[in-house]
Formats: sequence, structure tokens, C-alpha cells
Amino acid sequence: MTAVNKPQKSPLKVVPPKSPNPAPIGTPTPPPAQKTPTTPEPTKSSPAPKADGKWFIMALMVVGVGAIAAMPFTNYVRGEAEITDQEGARERITIPISGMVKIKVKTNQVVAARDVVAEVTSAEIENQIADAERQRQQAVASLAAAENYLPIAEKQLEEAETAEAIARSRADKQQQEIQAIISGENLPKIRELEREIEIIEQEIASIHNNDIRRIQIEIVSIQKEIEGIEINTSRLSEQLKEVEKRLSKLQGLAADGLFPSEDPRILELNNQKTSLTSQIEQQTISQIPVKRQEILAKESEIRQSESLIEQKYQLIAAKREQIQEVEKQVRDLSDERENDIEQQVAARRRAEEELEAARGKVESEKQLLTEAEGELQRLETRMKTDLILRTPVGGTVLTQNLDLLNNTTIQAGQEILRIADLRQLPAEVKIAQEDANLINTGQIAIFKLRGSSSSEYQAIVQEKTSVIDTDESGRPRLTVKISIKNQENQLLPGTAGYVHIATGEMRVYQKVWLEVNKVLNLGKYLPW
Repeated sequence: MTAVNKPQKSPLKVVPPKSPNPAPIGTPTPPPAQKTPTTPEPTKSSPAPKADGKWFIMALMVVGVGAIAAMPFTNYVRGEAEITDQEGARERITIPISGMVKIKVKTNQVVAARDVVAEVTSAEIENQIADAERQRQQAVASLAAAENYLPIAEKQLEEAETAEAIARSRADKQQQEIQAIISGENLPKIRELEREIEIIEQEIASIHNNDIRRIQIEIVSIQKEIEGIEINTSRLSEQLKEVEKRLSKLQGLAADGLFPSEDPRILELNNQKTSLTSQIEQQTISQIPVKRQEILAKESEIRQSESLIEQKYQLIAAKREQIQEVEKQVRDLSDERENDIEQQVAARRRAEEELEAARGKVESEKQLLTEAEGELQRLETRMKTDLILRTPVGGTVLTQNLDLLNNTTIQAGQEILRIADLRQLPAEVKIAQEDANLINTGQIAIFKLRGSSSSEYQAIVQEKTSVIDTDESGRPRLTVKISIKNQENQLLPGTAGYVHIATGEMRVYQKVWLEVNKVLNLGKYLPW
């Protein structure tokens, strides 16, 4: 349809010249005088009508409104915001071992990396350390026993080497005697008696070196066992004293009515007391007397061996009386001398093996002692590290009601508090979907809590998501993610407020059009 252009009237009119004496405003204009043929008079014009000022005012208003509509200003997109959890920004502090925890920080307290946040008292670690100390003491006692036996083994080897040397010397001598008998230098009977005397002497030495020495070693071993039993009895006695002390304390509290008399801890302590008393009595009444009886029996064996030695000496004296009969038996004893050497060689080799075993025992006990000391040191180090909890990162303590955890028993692996770095907090902003085209990453924003006196927090747009939801009235909203600079860590996750996002300059008519479009949805009806 073609529009018809109508001529517009000009707001200005042509006004004729005014008369020298214009009539007052509002006075009726007199009719013009009639003209005479002779003397024509000038015709008086009526006064000009007043200019219509409304058109001028309207023009000024139109110009003013147009100027205002074209004025630029900084546009802000407003939306409701809620601070969310920052992914990966929280540090969970868990207890590494069961025990009583003592909290060293408060909720919302700012901590630095490596600060102590809690201390743990663990009976489990203390018991492990006590066990490790007992094992270390046992290793020390075993090492001492092995080191004490080492000189005995060395002495046995020395004696065996001496005996072997003697045996070889006697064998050489026997050969010389045989040669002497063959040559006729000595009588055979003398040689025979001398050989029997030497055999008897060897038997005496064997009794000394083998029987008596072996019994002495067994006595030393039994004495060490008695010492070990006495040490164990002393340790059990200390444990019994500690149990009786704890039991007496709990029974006293029960007698005062401050503690239930049938408490399982009292029953457990009574059981421990009975068990420890039974063990002490068993060791002091049964084991130690038996061991001492064994020592007396061994000492009796030594006396018997000494009596046998005395008989051997008497036999030697008798053999000396028969010295004349020895020479005829010298040749028959040649093989016996060789066997004697073989025996002494075997005895020397056994002594060498025993010495090597004794040295290996010493090294083994040293290794066990080193391991026991290492385990003790490891547990003591663990007490210093695992039982003093430090935060690996700096941040703010988020956990509420920490006072309820203080001085309570916590199981291993249980979380006691959380720490997060709150210097930069993420937030989700809900804006009108119509403002989506105005939002870009990196835009500056201002976050404020609900309330007129709230402080302002600087923020920046991180992401414009594709998440769309609706508000209470059913209008679509777009989710925008921002990052808030949290001055002095005053904000916490879950805090709600408002955000104003600076989207750049916009003219007034554009803002009006945008807001009207939000309400009337003009884009649905006007394609431009």
C-alpha cells in the first residue's frame, strides 16, 4: 500500500506591518472608514495573531528525546549468582591411624602449608613401640650370648689344633720307635707300655676337651636360659604392676560411683592380672628350679668325669710298672696312631665348623639387632610424622563443628577436616536468555551479597554455558560461570548474591528496545 504524502502546514504565517499605534490586545478592531473620492485614507490592518508555540516545544522535545536515546552508557547484565565448590581445590585431611585426635585449628581459620592442624594419640603405635623395644632387648641379649660363645668356640678350635698337632707328633714318634725296634735299639715291651700311657693321656685330654668342655658349655647355655627367664619374669612383673595400677584406679572410680563396676575394661584387666600372675608363677616355680636341677646334674657329670680322669692317672701309674712289656706291642699300635690322627683331624674340622657357625650366629644376631633397632626407629619416626597432622596446602578450614571432634577417638582413614583455597571462587550466574549475546569470556563483573550494605567483589566471566533453565515465572535463563576474587576469604561455597556483568557501551534506545523485547517478545512478531 502506497502512502499518500499530504502537504504539511508551516507553523509560520505572513504578518503585515503593524500600525504606529496598535490597538491593545483584546480590543475589537473598528471597521475600516469609507473612502472619499477626493481624499483617500490609508486602510488600517487588524493586529497579527500570536505564533503557535506548541509546535516549537514539541520539536524541542523530539530533539531532546532523540539526543537522550542516542546517548551511550555502560550496560550491565544482572543475574542471580551462587558460589559453587571449586573442583580439585579442597584438601581432605584424614587420620592415618586410629587414636584420639586433638584439633589445633578452628572453622574458617586461614592456614599455611605445613601448618599443624591436629595431633593424634594412638595406643596402637605406643604398643608397637613397646613390642619393638622388647624385641630389641631380646636381640641385644641374643647377640651377647652369641658373642660370649665365640671365644669358647675359638678355644675349642685351638685345643683341637693342638690335639691334632700332638697326635701327629706322637705318630711321628711312634714311627721312630718302630724304626728303633726294627733296628733293635729298644725293647718292645717298653715301647708298648709307653704307647698305652700315651693313649691314656689322650683319653684324659679327650675327657677334658670333649666331655667336660661340652658339659660346661651346656651349663653356660642353661644359665643363659635362666637369665632369659628372669628377664622375661621381670618384664611380666612390670606389666603386672601396670595392670594392677590401672585396675586399682578403675576400681577406685567404681567404688566412688564414677565408673561402672561391671565395665569390660575392669574384667579385661582382671583377666590380664590373672594371666600375668600365672605366667610369673609358672616361670619362677616351675621353669627356673628345673633349669637349676639340670645344672646340678651337669655338675655331677663333671665330677664323674674328673673321677674317671683320676682313675686314668692311676692306670698310667700301673702301666709304668709294666714298661718292660711295651716294646713287643709297638708295631701293633701303628695303625691306631693313624686312626688317632684322623680323629683329631675330624675333631679339628668340627671345631672349625662350630667356630664358623658361632661367627655366623654373631653376624645373624647383629642383623636381627639392626632390624629391631630400625623398626623401633621407624615407629618412633612414624609417631613424629603420622601422629602430627600437617596440611599440605594453604587455605581456609571449611569443616564445621570441629569442637565436637576434639578429644574423640577417630578410626584410621576417617576425614577430620577439609581445607580449600578460597582466594578465587567459582560461581554460577543465571541471566535472561535475551542477554546471552551480550556476554563474552573475560568480561568484568561485580558480585554482591544480598543486602544494601554488602561489599563488592571483583569477578571475571570464565564461561558462557549452554545450560538453560527457567525461573519461577517460567522465563528461560542462561547459566554463566564466573570467577570471584575473594578478598580476605570472606565468601564461602554456597553463598548466594547478585552479579552485574559489564558488557560494554550501549545506547539508550538499544537498552529500551532490549528490555521491551524481554517483556513483549517483539522478535516473535517483528522479523527485523
